[in-house]
Amino acid sequence: MTSAPFRRLLAALTCAGALLPAGIVLGSTPPAGYASAPRAIDFVVAVASRDLAQARADRRHGLNYADDETEARLAAAIREWLTDGNDVSLHLAPADRMSLFALYWSAQQMPANSNCFQDPDDDGCAQELAHWMGAVRDDAPAFLAAYHRAERSLNLPSLPAPANRLQTGSP
Repeated sequence: MTSAPFRRLLAALTCAGALLPAGIVLGSTPPAGYASAPRAIDFVVAVASRDLAQARADRRHGLNYADDETEARLAAAIREWLTDGNDVSLHLAPADRMSLFALYWSAQQMPANSNCFQDPDDDGCAQELAHWMGAVRDDAPAFLAAYHRAERSLNLPSLPAPANRLQTGSP
């Protein structure tokens, strides 16, 4: 059973993934010591683990997983990727990696006492996350700077030029 706030949280995550066109090729630069934030990593792991459970239950989910992916393996891969830059075990498409980074950056912007860190299903969390994911969609300079700093060390796909990004909302 998934609550409405968690579905909204995943919808925000999915919207961030829509920023990347299909077919982006990952770079091959080794990690360069990107600084990680444990609380934000825990939040990303919690959201991705819940999303994986939704996928396994044939329910709406935001990311695409390998058929044999497990919660434990996914959690370990995300932690290793965000702390050490090692993405060998992270079997996600470039757009999904970008979505996870957008979620990670959003979590880093939240105050330490954010409800998101205690209960991702909380209505307040969904609103707070939507605010920060909106900043991602709107190309907030702080997000773009963080993304470019992490691009090589986390083996993230290059961001397309703004004119080539998919836009959400009304035309």
